[in-house]
Amino acid sequence: MNNSLVRNGSLLLLVICLSCTREVSYQVSYDPIELPEPINTIVVGDRADTLDLSQLKKRKRSEVAFKQATQDYLVESITNEFATDTSYEQASDSVYDVSLENFLENFDSETAVLIPHLNITKSDGFTISSDEDNINYSTYYATATISMYHKSKKVNQIKLSDKVKVEGSDLVLLVDAFAKEDLNFSDDIKEMLEHLATEYRRRWYPRTETVTKTAFVGKKFKGFDEYFNKGEFDQASALLTPYLDSQNLTLQMQASYNMHIVCDAKRDIDCSNKWLTNYERCQRELSEQYKQ
Repeated sequence: MNNSLVRNGSLLLLVICLSCTREVSYQVSYDPIELPEPINTIVVGDRADTLDLSQLKKRKRSEVAFKQATQDYLVESITNEFATDTSYEQASDSVYDVSLENFLENFDSETAVLIPHLNITKSDGFTISSDEDNINYSTYYATATISMYHKSKKVNQIKLSDKVKVEGSDLVLLVDAFAKEDLNFSDDIKEMLEHLATEYRRRWYPRTETVTKTAFVGKKFKGFDEYFNKGEFDQASALLTPYLDSQNLTLQMQASYNMHIVCDAKRDIDCSNKWLTNYERCQRELSEQYKQ
């Protein structure tokens, strides 16, 4: 198929998709984490691993350093949030190179200890750019698990997830991680980490936000937006179920994105990410079909 047909076919698909979409809105409430009382000090703890990178290959060194640096970034972000909050007498960060149990024994009954764990994974994708050049993308998935301990016992835990798509097939460290004294992140990675830190703050301080997204409401999904905007998510999901594994990739793609929105509105993060990933897979396969 020549390039003009590929371009025209992609544009046609875009026009068709845009013509059967509607904006939908939903409220997201962030409940506060229950804080043990009294709390005069909050310590953000991070395990101080000693990294011996000398025997690792360059790419592996970058990966290990990247994960350590992102962990440090998140710890610093959380610490700064508490340091500027007048509700607490003190906020500080700390590191521990002993067992967690021994580390927690150092704090009295008026201290809450936060233990963050950041896991970042990466998968490569493929898409076609608007100028017909093939571009490789890397999608980074970050999951932050933050546990709160009081009197050496875990009293709460939250899990936050996010992902970002960036160009390039390598880890996004500017230049070489070991050519600089400080590690630098791309703007995309910074935005992802800042989002996770903001999400954590929203969980600590209660608030409600209105989120607006664009859903597919073509003939097969007629009424989806009405059900959704009324908060009738079960009825909205029922319209999508027959098409989530459809052999028609366009229908499967649209149903998957709508289901992603439903899961997001219900604050089911794993479900939301699952259907967003499937939506992106369908997008890639449709692009490859038009290319052939």
